[in-house]
Amino acid sequence: MHTIDPDPIDSWFALRTTLIYIRDRYPMKKATLNTKCPKCNTINTAELYENKTYWLQQIRIKCTKCGNTYKIKLTPTIIAEHYQA
Repeated sequence: MHTIDPDPIDSWFALRTTLIYIRDRYPMKKATLNTKCPKCNTINTAELYENKTYWLQQIRIKCTKCGNTYKIKLTPTIIAEHYQA
């Protein structure tokens, strides 16, 4: 069998079209982000709202178990770690 490398522009266009379709077909006004408390390692949930959440923004989260308040900076690495599980 022969393999053909896809054209990068075609791949980008297909990905962009798919993401627009998903965004329009399944609109969400908020998303959740699970974070771990640095003091007691309890998993806490933060809500991220559309048009109110930005990269490099710091969010304050209060732990549900120990009451510790800690900050999380929204970065692509934090989001990637959230979806690795």
